[in-house]
Amino acid sequence: MITWGIATKDEDKIVGTCILNDFIRASMVNLSYNLSKEYWGKGIMTEALETIIPFAFHVLDMNRIQAKVMPENNASAKLLTKLGFVQEGLLRDYIFGEIITDTLIFSMLKKDFMEKAL
Repeated sequence: MITWGIATKDEDKIVGTCILNDFIRASMVNLSYNLSKEYWGKGIMTEALETIIPFAFHVLDMNRIQAKVMPENNASAKLLTKLGFVQEGLLRDYIFGEIITDTLIFSMLKKDFMEKAL
């Protein structure tokens, strides 16, 4: 697991985190993130993930990054789509933290990331 704290440029405090975990055979990793509600909609998570995604592909040499999102979390689904993730489907009654709920799964493949970067 690799965890980063997110701080705003003008404050010296952690306002969120990004995590890469569950590395599978050195080719796939799960991405999760959270941000204090008062900082939503300010582009902070976009900026953080635009740093972490290239790190995962270039430094860690991952082939696939995947993220799971609760279906009602439209902002998170929109963020992932904006960054180039593809919604692959719905995991029914998936365990998400402490609850069992349907969960959307998004992924980005290294080849898609490389094409987008050109």
